Order: sequence, then C-alpha cells, then structure tokens
Amino acid sequence: MTRDPAPTMLARATLTDALEVLRALQDPTRLQLLGAVVGRAALPHSCSLAEAALRTGLPVRTVLETAGRMRDSGLLRLDGTTLTADPTVVDRAAEAVAAALPIAPALAATPGLARWFRRGRLVRVPDRWADQAELAAALVTLLPGGRDLAEGEVNRLLVDVGDPATLRRLLVDHRLVTRDAALVYRRADPVRPG
Repeated sequence: MTRDPAPTMLARATLTDALEVLRALQDPTRLQLLGAVVGRAALPHSCSLAEAALRTGLPVRTVLETAGRMRDSGLLRLDGTTLTADPTVVDRAAEAVAAALPIAPALAATPGLARWFRRGRLVRVPDRWADQAELAAALVTLLPGGRDLAEGEVNRLLVDVGDPATLRRLLVDHRLVTRDAALVYRRADPVRPG
C-alpha cells in the first residue's frame, strides 16, 4: 500500500489554502466525488476507488484522476485504493477567509462583539447603547483617520461588514465620525483626558 505524499492542511488554513479548496470545489465532478466519499454515515469518511466509481457513475480511472486533482487541497487523500475525505478542510478555509476580513482584528481585540457577527458580517445592531458604543468603536477602526471621506468611500469600507447606511448612522450617533452638509465624513478626534 502506498501512502499519499500530499501534505495535510495545517490546523489553521491560510488564504492560499482557502483558494486551493475553492478551486478544488469549482468542478462538478470533484464535488460529486467528494459527496460520494463524505456521504458515508460512518467516520472516517472513506471508501475504495471502486466504491466511489459506483456511487458517482464515473469510471475508476476518472475517479483516480479527479482525486489526484483534489489531493493538494487536502479535501481527499488516497492511501492505496482507499479515498478518505476531510470535510474539516472546508471549515478551516472558511475560517481563513473570515480572519482576512477587515473587521477581523477588531473582533479579535474585542471578543464580546462576536455575538453580533456571523462570518465577519454584522447580523444585528445591539439594542443597548453601551453595546452599540463598543461596536461603533470597532467599526471606526475600518476608516482612515486624518482625512475627509466621501460617502461612497465610507460605504466601500463598511459594506463587507454590514449595511453601510446603518453603520454610518451608528458611527455618527456615537460621535466617532462627523458628517457635514456635503456628506463628507471624517473620523472624530479622540477626546484626550486632561
């Protein structure tokens, strides 16, 4: 029995790893093969090449070639004639993408904010003023300081996190951003004790 030499994905995936997983999943035949291997109720998610061919209706040679293309992503491993799937690779890829989102550093610095977010997107503005203030303090870090920003610029910086209009209003309400009559926004200067 030969051991598949492909390296397994690290406990934490990088964006490059996530890209590799997405590329592996973009082909319908690869998705079909992964489904055939993962579709087993028992763990580990393994089956023989012949069993995968039977489940997918693909020739064994095509299953082998497709598995080879998926190997580098870590989704499938071939050990002799046994295919083993690791669906947690998809979870790690999603975590890598979420960690690269603009709001990720603020969420890491203020873990209590995570309850308002799903996959880097704000799902709900908190009702309590104190929670809103904490959220606004995290959001303002997405905006550059010391310069005027047109509304469109602010929107582009906030859109990946949530509804820009809602987030702009939150920042203005909490006086972390000023807005003039011409819809020019600017980060407010922090109040210095003293």
